[in-house]
Formats: sequence, structure tokens, C-alpha cells
Amino acid sequence: MMQDGVPPDNYTFVSAALPLARQGQLRAVLEIRNRLFENGRAKIAGGVDMDTHAYNCVLLAIKVSRPIRLDIAEDVLLEMIQNEVEMDSHSQKHIHSIEKAARREGYLFSRLKQRHYFR
Repeated sequence: MMQDGVPPDNYTFVSAALPLARQGQLRAVLEIRNRLFENGRAKIAGGVDMDTHAYNCVLLAIKVSRPIRLDIAEDVLLEMIQNEVEMDSHSQKHIHSIEKAARREGYLFSRLKQRHYFR
């Protein structure tokens, strides 16, 4: 695709990453993400920034992976907030599951709490 001069976009990312996310293969999802994006912004000229659907794919991978990587979840959530990406019902569902896991493990989401995103 890139060899033909067509920059990948969110649809490309989600198409490649979603099957891996559903299996909890967080490392593979992050590798694909890191090739296309940096801090949610397109790395490739003509590419697009991450949108809600792309972030939901990453949140799903975090939610399904074991052990759950709460530090990565916090980084992704902060990035979404900083990039002003709207959260939809899927985002909320994934975040709720991640938040439950955080409570079980005593993880505090300190950087999010400092910004008053979590109580």
C-alpha cells in the first residue's frame, strides 16, 4: 500500500489490528500503531491522526490482554484526552472494564486523577 504511494489511515490500522486486539495481542497492536502513529498523530505524510475507532481497538487489546497493562491504558487514555478524541459507547465500555481491573489490582491511575478524569 505504502509502496504504491497510498498512505495508511485509521481503517487500515483497525483492519490490521482488530483481529489481534480481539485475541489480546497487545504487543502486536502497539507495533502496528507505532509504525503508523506517534502520540496519536500520523507519522506518514498524507496520513490521518488516530480517531475514536483506532483508539477503541487499542483499548480492546488492553482490556483483553493478560496481564492487563494498566500503565499503557493510562498512557492511551491521556493521549486520547490530549488529542481531544471523542469517546463513544465502546470507549466507555472498554474503559469501565479497565477501571474495574485497576481497582482489583490497586492501580491508582495517578496521572488521570491529578487531572480529575477519575475519582
